[in-house]
Amino acid sequence: MKKAVVAMIASVGLILPVAGQCNQEIPINKLLLQNFIDDRCHNFKPLKPVFRLDEKFFNKMGWEIGATSCKGEICWSWEKGEGFWDWKLYSSSLPVRISNIERISKSISQTVKNSHSLRKDASNIVNAAQEFLQASFGSAKEHNISKERAITESKTQESSVETNITTLFHRFLSMGLQNALHAIYPFCFSAATDLFYKAYNTNRVNDLVEAFTIFQTIQPKDIKFSNEKNLLNRAKLLYLISGVEAQNKEEETFAWASAILFAKLLEWDEFQDVRKIVDDYIDKVYEKYQLLKAHTTKELLKLDKELAILKYAEDTKLQLENKTQDISEIEDRYAMLATLKFFDAKVKEELIKQLQQRFDEALKKNDPLLNAKLVKEDTVLVKIIKEKPKAVGAGAGAVIGIAGVAGALYFRKKKQKESENA
Repeated sequence: MKKAVVAMIASVGLILPVAGQCNQEIPINKLLLQNFIDDRCHNFKPLKPVFRLDEKFFNKMGWEIGATSCKGEICWSWEKGEGFWDWKLYSSSLPVRISNIERISKSISQTVKNSHSLRKDASNIVNAAQEFLQASFGSAKEHNISKERAITESKTQESSVETNITTLFHRFLSMGLQNALHAIYPFCFSAATDLFYKAYNTNRVNDLVEAFTIFQTIQPKDIKFSNEKNLLNRAKLLYLISGVEAQNKEEETFAWASAILFAKLLEWDEFQDVRKIVDDYIDKVYEKYQLLKAHTTKELLKLDKELAILKYAEDTKLQLENKTQDISEIEDRYAMLATLKFFDAKVKEELIKQLQQRFDEALKKNDPLLNAKLVKEDTVLVKIIKEKPKAVGAGAGAVIGIAGVAGALYFRKKKQKESENA
């Protein structure tokens, strides 16, 4: 079934923008950082760029193994991997002075503590973030990281630390600009340099460092999707949109980096209009997500046929994968299904057609899975259903993973074409 759906999406819709859509309502599957920053890493026009990054650079040692690229006086050493789109970053000379580690640590702690949707103990995550900060930028023990981080202690009254931003930090920024499917990597390294200086020139480098630290210490599964309008929940939604169909661990990591970076940038004034769009979708998706958790497929059929079709397809997959007892997995997949209600109309229509026949057959056979409720109901869910029956509208969707697949198809087709022309 998955291959059929993938083939179908290739012909009906993509995550990225199409002509004439900029002034219309933005579908949720277009909420990618790459649609709001002209990073020049990708060969497409952003949907609604908030600002542009300059990728221009020169190579000191060529394009292949051992290359060193520079932008002004900022240089980084990298190596091409086995695949056409593989790469490794070995060094970076992005400079930064972290004048108050405690302030960044407190900011991260507050970000975590303000979220009520963490599945793991918040104090443990806060401690992990603080330890990471101290190990990365402090003057404590080396912890086997001296090869990647050049750390020097500044002897000022504030006990500030002057350090070169780590290779990991530079890589994080470029990963965030690329998302789950890699773009042309040297350009993203350069665009990341520009992003750093946009923050540097406006005294917002700490924001990027905070995003980096959260990326290193919190994973998507640590967060339970909620209706909160905060950094972690926004990141969770953005990850669900682009990361669920990542083909491997590396692509999952890229998607999470992009979600965290995008969520942090949404707090900047320049992104306030985009933030409103994301927050509006949080409310919409959360309502559909609650419906999926609160009802069996047969119950949901009376409220929202498309959601019922989606739920049956996903419950079938969870059963086949023997994951019907994994509540965290079920919740995340239901949250992802809820996003599909707000995809492009053409994508939704075609996806429902693919699932309709199997669903109809299940109804005829009275499949026991139609009466299954994998997540226990609570009073909050009941209240939402009873008080907002008119909010349940018609829509469409697809089986788990379609959001990521749509993006993957675009990027993979681009990469294949450019690889053939290389």
